Amino acid sequence: MTRASNGLFVLVTSLFLGFFSVTAVGQQAYLPEAAGSVAELWRWNQFTELAGVGIRCIIETKDGNVWAGTSTGVIKYNGYDWIMSEEADGLPAIPVEQLMEASDGSVYATNERGIFRFDGLSWQPFFTAPEGRSFSFQSTRELKDKSIVVCSNWGFLHFLPDGSLRVYSSARKNALLREELTAAEWFQLPLAAFNSAGDFIEATDVLQLQSGEIWLAITVREEAGKLVTTQALTTAKGKAPEFT
Repeated sequence: MTRASNGLFVLVTSLFLGFFSVTAVGQQAYLPEAAGSVAELWRWNQFTELAGVGIRCIIETKDGNVWAGTSTGVIKYNGYDWIMSEEADGLPAIPVEQLMEASDGSVYATNERGIFRFDGLSWQPFFTAPEGRSFSFQSTRELKDKSIVVCSNWGFLHFLPDGSLRVYSSARKNALLREELTAAEWFQLPLAAFNSAGDFIEATDVLQLQSGEIWLAITVREEAGKLVTTQALTTAKGKAPEFT
């Protein structure tokens, strides 16, 4: 090979290797960059007014206000200010478990002492738990007939529009409360809804379907529950609902 040929070979080889070196650099794996994590603080609003109050439940009412049950009562947010209900407003300064707005705009709150109703000005006792009886409430619902069902560890408390109270529970729990809630009507849930001891842990929830049928959820033991259904809870005085 001549000297000119050697020079040409070296030039071509250098260009060839250089081309593939550039190509290799240009074909590095593409690593997309995330726009940002949802954990970044700037993406969230924080309400310093709620620091330490212990939020336990929250609802929005039809007027756009937000109500929150706290470790010491209820706080309302009107879009500008947080307004705390105090004992002077009629609500005990203890944890609120459930909040519900009824169709008439009134707000119900539950705690271990019972059920309270906000009438627009102050909190009024709606149901007072018997002295010495520990009550816990799991859910509060309004049915189509405007009655209120509150689910508790003592059973289903059914408050009719005329102010009367019905209790759906086990024979044992009914017997324990009957002497203390003398004005109530007492009905036993079907035996098939109970555990092997003939009882249950708590009434958990209630749902009324569009058809009007009512489903009652019951916890019978840890991590186990049953459903009871009825076409109507509100029946003639003294007549028990037909449960299935």
